[in-house]
Formats: sequence, structure tokens, C-alpha cells
Amino acid sequence: MTDSVNLQQEQLTLWLNKAVSKVDRMIYEIGDKSPHVSAAGVYDDMRVDWWTSGFWPGMLWVLHDMTGNDRYRHTAWGWDARIEQCFVADNNLHHDVGFQFLPTAVIKHKLTGDEDARRRALAAANFLAGRFNLNGRFLRAWNQEKTGWAIIDSMMNLSLLFWASEEIADPRFRQIACAHADTVLKHFIREDGSVHHIVA
Repeated sequence: MTDSVNLQQEQLTLWLNKAVSKVDRMIYEIGDKSPHVSAAGVYDDMRVDWWTSGFWPGMLWVLHDMTGNDRYRHTAWGWDARIEQCFVADNNLHHDVGFQFLPTAVIKHKLTGDEDARRRALAAANFLAGRFNLNGRFLRAWNQEKTGWAIIDSMMNLSLLFWASEEIADPRFRQIACAHADTVLKHFIREDGSVHHIVA
């Protein structure tokens, strides 16, 4: 049993070291870009309101938490403020604000106690709750002409609502998240266990 545990620990250490090595290279290559994909090792620079904009800083916060290295904290620090600026400008923020603010503002607040990060995360939760369609009991997906659309991806953003509900003891966030999840269970799941991507 001990040999198995030691082998697992060695494997985890190896994987962490590989992740650290790769992220260290990425910090240099990415700079202040908002990466979405890499082609031949060159990272693109998507709009900050793009749904993946929280992933890179989220990796940095996780590595900071795992290693204690302040380089990751420093590189990740301003991302929630950058994304927040989308709220006061023309933007395409939608159901994926959980993807953007959970790995930036929420984790930043949890790790550092930063109150601005908490405020930004709560603002994002309010934004997401504002997309709730009361009659249909779902969170509206995307923007533009897709008024009555819901998508399965929204389920991965519900954690933002559950966090906000606990953070400020406001049950409405949890109620909205549960109502959306109930709608997904009722209308998205096929008999074979697969799911529809879009229900309109």
C-alpha cells in the first residue's frame, strides 16, 4: 500500500512540475494577451469578453495556491478588473460569466481576501441572475436574436450563483440555479442519457 501511495505522490509531483514548467513558458509568451488558442506555439489575443478569458488567469491562481509562488499571483492579479470593464462598455458577456469570474474574482477573493474581487464576482452573479427567464425557468444563452435559447453549457456556470448565495446569504441566486438545473433535467436529457446542446 505504501509503495502505491509513494508512486502516486511521485506521479503527482511530476505532473505539477510539468505544469509549472509549461505555465512559466506561457507567462513569457502570452504577456498580457487574452489567449483562446495556440497555433504552432503562438497564442492568439481574444477579446476580454470572450468566454474563455478567465481560463488563463484561473490556471495562474491555481498554481499560486499549489506552489505559493507569487509570480503566478502577480500575473493573475488584474484579470478580474480587466474583465469587469466589459460591464461598462459594449460587450458580448452572456451566460458564461461564471467561466470568467469564478477562476478570477472568486478564487482571488478566496485566496487573498480581496474585497474588490468579491464585489466583481457578486456583480457577475447578479448579471447572470438577470438572464433568468421567469416563465421558462432557464438562464438565457448568448445574446442577439437568441432570446429563448438555453444551452447545456450554462450548467457549468451555476457554481457562480451557488457561491453568491452562500457568500451573502441571499437565496435567490440558489433558487435561480436550481430552477435552471431542473429545467435542464426536464428538457435536455434524452432517453439514452445524452443531452441536447440547445433547447429553444
